[in-house]
Amino acid sequence: MDEQDDDIQWIIEKRKKEKKGRIILILCIILIACIVIGFTLAVVITKFALPNNNNPDNNISESEIITELTQECTLRLITIGTSGGLIESDLTSLLIGTNTSKGTFLSLDAGNLLSGLKAFTTSTTNSKYNSIFYKVLLSPNAPIDLLKEYPTTIKTTTKTTTINNLKNWNESLVVGSLSKAFGLMERLWTEIVTTTLEIDDDNSKTKEEEEAANKEEIYLSLAGYILRQNIVGYFIGHSHLDHLNGLIISSALGSYLQNNISLDNYYLPKSKSIIGNNNVINAIQKYLFNDIIWPNIPLYTNWYSYQTIDYLKSYSVNDLLYNNTKDNNGDNQLFNELHVQFFELCHDVPSTAFLFTHKFYDLQLLYFSDTGFTNNNCNYKDKINTIWKYINIEKLKVILIEISFPNSTPDNQLYGHLRPKDLIGILKELKLIMDLKQVSIFITHIKPTFPTSNVINLNIKKLIKQELLTEAEQEGIESTFIFPTQGQLYCFN
Repeated sequence: MDEQDDDIQWIIEKRKKEKKGRIILILCIILIACIVIGFTLAVVITKFALPNNNNPDNNISESEIITELTQECTLRLITIGTSGGLIESDLTSLLIGTNTSKGTFLSLDAGNLLSGLKAFTTSTTNSKYNSIFYKVLLSPNAPIDLLKEYPTTIKTTTKTTTINNLKNWNESLVVGSLSKAFGLMERLWTEIVTTTLEIDDDNSKTKEEEEAANKEEIYLSLAGYILRQNIVGYFIGHSHLDHLNGLIISSALGSYLQNNISLDNYYLPKSKSIIGNNNVINAIQKYLFNDIIWPNIPLYTNWYSYQTIDYLKSYSVNDLLYNNTKDNNGDNQLFNELHVQFFELCHDVPSTAFLFTHKFYDLQLLYFSDTGFTNNNCNYKDKINTIWKYINIEKLKVILIEISFPNSTPDNQLYGHLRPKDLIGILKELKLIMDLKQVSIFITHIKPTFPTSNVINLNIKKLIKQELLTEAEQEGIESTFIFPTQGQLYCFN
């Protein structure tokens, strides 16, 4: 009997140990699963988190970004200014470049430049391409001597560091000098401005205020560099000041920092072309660069040259930039891959639309300077319907056009501008000949409104957007409508 009890006790103990072992095994499995899940979540969060300058995201390689910018960004559009007047720092101006333009850009109108470029260099919203510049393009070959033309001395508690100008900025380009500029700017900020700063011995500022002031100077100097070195021509749609102000005011920075550099065997134009119809060129020469309103900088320097265009005629863009001088059939000239055609528009003064066509890709971009209902017997609809006869329905991908006022604005108060219902009427005609699903339509030139009584007006941009999208849906217009903000970069193929 005792032996039998011992056997039973042994069995009980054995089962207890087995149960304990199973519990430990289960706990180990749960622990391992938690570790795996935690690691997976960490990877996912790291991959999709916003860029952090102190913790660079290495999950996206530089080669991947270069591939995206060169192969998936055939046409680059930067919204330097999007407003229709009144706000001096945000007037109509857009930059376009291509994946082979070596970081250089054409300006379509030039209402403002420097303030818009500064908005571009500091932008971190809406466009993933801005964050890509910040996160990845920290080129090891980028120079660290940035600001010779705008000397900035940063005083730290231990030493004084003076940042000088870019030397050979565009040499050893991969994507373009603009993208390297972003990497350089972030490197300067993260590596140099890391200690308590004292600017001009102003002890009244906090550390945060001093850091912010220095960072603003770096962004502004970078914007100035892009203005001088990366914009190679100006296509001006009409002569109103809200489309010219930036060009005139910034003309003192019209010269290249370096004009003899090699951009992968391409070379910069000797001067920056100001391109427009005869009325535009005459107005600029007679009323702006006239030594009264502004010094006649094109006369006293070789920084700018004038190119007068004819309507309906097609030009190679490089011919306009290089004044029809070609080496090797123009193969070593920037923007030799683009053609442009000019069309007359209705406005209070002669206005122009630019139709850019890429020679090698199925890509067209159509830019409208101001147009709409006028009191001078010009039929804006007929002018625009003429343009539709020249577009390539397989290639048209981008339209940039104005809407200045909401639908409630009477005809006699439009002054050569459009309302949502006017644009819908125009697009209905275009829809008859092509599928509009492939077209991205940028709405620019919205004029801000201000109180006319003691009642604050509604957000005019929101109202115009609501009116446009409602009417587009009613008419079956399935384009993508974009209401851009200042300083954003968009890519198209």
